[in-house]
Amino acid sequence: MKNFLPLFIVLLLTGVVSWGQSDNDSALQKNDSSKTVKKDSSKKVIVRPVSPKKKVVKKKADTTKIIVHQQPVVIPPVVIPLPVIDSSLKKSESLISMVKNMLAQNPYFNFLRPPLDLQISEKKKSHQEGLFYLVLGLLYYFALIKLFFGKYLDNLLALFFRVTMRQQQLREQLVQAPLPALMLNTLFIFSTGLYLAFLIQYFGILPRFGLWRLFLYSMGMLICIYVSKYLMLKLTGWIFSVKGATDTYIFIVFLVNKMIGIFLLPVLLFMAFPLPFFFPIVLTLSFVLLIGLISYRFIISYRPIRKDINLNVFHFFLYLCAFEIAPLLLIYKVLLAFVERSY
Repeated sequence: MKNFLPLFIVLLLTGVVSWGQSDNDSALQKNDSSKTVKKDSSKKVIVRPVSPKKKVVKKKADTTKIIVHQQPVVIPPVVIPLPVIDSSLKKSESLISMVKNMLAQNPYFNFLRPPLDLQISEKKKSHQEGLFYLVLGLLYYFALIKLFFGKYLDNLLALFFRVTMRQQQLREQLVQAPLPALMLNTLFIFSTGLYLAFLIQYFGILPRFGLWRLFLYSMGMLICIYVSKYLMLKLTGWIFSVKGATDTYIFIVFLVNKMIGIFLLPVLLFMAFPLPFFFPIVLTLSFVLLIGLISYRFIISYRPIRKDINLNVFHFFLYLCAFEIAPLLLIYKVLLAFVERSY
């Protein structure tokens, strides 16, 4: 018994120590469970088991950094489409070479080529407003004649080009209309006078005179020529009793003059505002036109005069030289001497 007493005391002490440790552990577990329950009930947070690899503290630190240090929002650049480049450009060329090639091919701007020296001269005023209105007035004047006396113009053209056999009837109708005849004769004076003024100015015959003064002198010369011719033919017919022949010739002369006044209108339009290379062409065509019309006048006047007068070709040629060419040369010489003496 005495041998088992120490062993019993040791076992008793061992049991007391183990019982005390178990009570402490249960108390600690109760405290922990109460704390967790209180936190869950107050904050209503569901506690989930956290894996040992992930750390909650590190995650919170990352979120705070993102919130504090915000990165600026990057706006994408506006992309401007480049124009189409030649297919000769390689894909490996840089953007600078492509832009240079595009600027070099631009037809409207001289970027890469050498600069141009543009000389700007001051615009000189031509002061041709009066000439413009004069030519426009002549065209308007002929348009009025065509509008109000269209039948007269049709008969005039038919008689001039011999398109009908009723020549005597048409002639009588034209003679019985003095107003359109006077208007067309006035058109002949204006258009032919302006044509002669252009010729004198172009060839430099009277360089000291302006165009308007030459125009007035030319009209005065034409009026003197045809008034004197009309009076001389009338006097010749009365003296030699060939009034019918002289009246026929006067009618043919003024018929051709009317056609000259009409045909010179487009010529005057090109001569008033000429191009440097085009003016000689217009001048040559006008010479051919006038020579043809005057020759046609002599041809169509020979037959009716020969019916009334026993006249051969040689006598008719002498008449032309004495009464057509010589008066023109004489009047030109007198006017030229008068103008040179006055100035």
